[in-house]
Amino acid sequence: MIVRSRRNVPEDVAITAQEGWEGMHIWWLIDKEQTGTSGVVLNTVDFPPQKAHEVHRHDNAAEYFYVVRGSGLSMSDGDPVRLNEGDVAIYPPNEWHGFYNDTDEVCEVVTFWTGVDRYADLGYEGLPDWRRTLEGHI
Repeated sequence: MIVRSRRNVPEDVAITAQEGWEGMHIWWLIDKEQTGTSGVVLNTVDFPPQKAHEVHRHDNAAEYFYVVRGSGLSMSDGDPVRLNEGDVAIYPPNEWHGFYNDTDEVCEVVTFWTGVDRYADLGYEGLPDWRRTLEGHI
C-alpha cells in the first residue's frame, strides 16, 4: 500500500510560480513517476480567496474537478458556472475551463485525469487573454 497526502508530499511551488497559476497551492498525489500507477493523475489544490487558475484545455484527457470545501466560479470561454462543496465538474478533452475563487474562504478541490500517466501527458494549452473571462466577477 502507498499512502500519499499533503502531509507527506511537498507542495509544487514551481508550477504555481507560472503565470495563470499564481497563489494556488498544489500537491500531486498520484502519477506514474511518483507511485508507479498507470492511467491516472490526481492532485489536490487550495484556491485562496480571489485567486484563479487560467482558462485552459487538455487535448488528451477529460478533467474531473471535485469541490471538497468552499465554492467558486468555473470559468470558460462562455458564462461562469458556480461550483459548490460536493459538486464535480467534468470537462471533456479540448473544453476550455478554469476556476476563480470569488469568495472570502479557501476553496479546496481534488482534480484528476484518466488515461494519462503524468500531468505533462495532458496536452495543456492556455486560452490567450484568459483574464477577460474574469471581467465583471472581481
